[in-house]
Amino acid sequence: MKTNTLVTTLALLLLLSGCGGGSGGSSDTNNNPPATQNNTPANSNQTVRTSKTLTPPEWIQGTWMDRSEPLMPGGWLFTADDMYTIVGENSISLMETGVQSNDTIEQQISFTRYSFTIHHKQLNSTETFTFNKLSDTQINFENNMGDTTGPFIKE
Repeated sequence: MKTNTLVTTLALLLLLSGCGGGSGGSSDTNNNPPATQNNTPANSNQTVRTSKTLTPPEWIQGTWMDRSEPLMPGGWLFTADDMYTIVGENSISLMETGVQSNDTIEQQISFTRYSFTIHHKQLNSTETFTFNKLSDTQINFENNMGDTTGPFIKE
């Protein structure tokens, strides 16, 4: 499973670095459920947002690492308006490299799950990132096939 974490993280790093261009920034500072920007599903513990920017919830903001591979640790850094993929000493911003100005981002936010899908207009494709809160200090990453990697430990 640790090798899968490294492979997944490296694949995401390569994917994000190959997307080029983009836009970033967000003026939204209210990013905690159950507040809404667009709509609230029947389950009021979850918020759905569609926008041009990323707005990770406060519970996931910070650095989350898997250091089981000492030569190539991997993980994620979440800020109020971006997500960075970390591999070794390198990090790549999703908003700077993976999102074009005409793309949209659909986010599903709850107290224990953060999932977002980027709809790439020019590429006619989508990417989904799902993170599950295991505890206040651990999350895992769930890929499109439902396989999980982690845990990633909050630093």
